[in-house]
Amino acid sequence: MRLGTVVPVGLPHSTMCDTRVGGYDVPKDIVVMINHWALHRDPNYWKDVEKFDPTRFPEENGKLGMKSESWLPFSAGRRVCLGEVVAKPELHLIFATIM
Repeated sequence: MRLGTVVPVGLPHSTMCDTRVGGYDVPKDIVVMINHWALHRDPNYWKDVEKFDPTRFPEENGKLGMKSESWLPFSAGRRVCLGEVVAKPELHLIFATIM
């Protein structure tokens, strides 16, 4: 889901107040969108960004670790994709079938 970003740019959102993000001033009532493609390929967060490496996510005990702040395949906030609860188990079944 990181390498094969389905939707490269998220849905438009509107800012509720003046804010500062990443050193940029963002005024109130401006339309903003999450750039999922750039977020999932940011070399500051991901080592070997073009490499498929399933060992990135599990911790030493085999359980999944904390979700990276640079991994948002289903968007973020109140308008997160409603299909996330269906898609994750379905992806598990697809992968198990392939294996």
